[in-house]
Amino acid sequence: MTVQQILWQLHDLDQQGTRWNEQLERDGLSVYRQRSERARQALAACMQRMSEVESDLERRQQSLVRLESEIGQLQSELKSVHGYEASVLNHRLQPLLLHKGQQEEILLQLMLEQEETGPQLSPLRSEAEEAAQELEEARSEEQERVAILRQRLAQANEQRLLVAKSLEVELLAAYERGRKCYGLGLQEVKTGRCGRCRVEFPDHFQRLLKQGEGMACPTCQVVLVQPRTGQGPVNESRQV
Repeated sequence: MTVQQILWQLHDLDQQGTRWNEQLERDGLSVYRQRSERARQALAACMQRMSEVESDLERRQQSLVRLESEIGQLQSELKSVHGYEASVLNHRLQPLLLHKGQQEEILLQLMLEQEETGPQLSPLRSEAEEAAQELEEARSEEQERVAILRQRLAQANEQRLLVAKSLEVELLAAYERGRKCYGLGLQEVKTGRCGRCRVEFPDHFQRLLKQGEGMACPTCQVVLVQPRTGQGPVNESRQV
């Protein structure tokens, strides 16, 4: 195996490790959490509104009972008075009758809302329970996915250590610098030029590269390789 083949192997392991790390960072439960949270919030909002309506309905019914009692008392007094006294009582009675009509209208609206809101609770509760159950079931699948990825990463790291040991220290250091500075440890040489800084190489330099030697660009210091021919590495970056 040539030095460049070893470098490509190291590159493939690093690329694969990056993809697996990205998959590890992805929250596989986010969709389930969001659905469960939306269902929970919808149920909580409906229950809160139902409680508010029932409380308001009870309070207004009690208020209406007191109001009707006061109106009844005034109407009873009106039967036994005339003239100025009757005018005074009517002056007190009219606002109460108007207020009673308003309260009855509000009560009607509250009762209609109560009738509409009540039947919504059961399906919302069922949806929240179903979403919570799906989230719980997905947890075990997510744990398995994460465990598989971590196992693959551990194996890839072990293999990487073995591959890296077969490279010269200076060449490996140049490769690591390239990864840190540019995100890639390797740069392909095309048409006799560095893939990064575009400097043109002399013929003897190109011959060494074509023979599989590992070399760093004398200008930008990235590790240079010839483009890979034939079938590339098997893609193992499938989603887990």
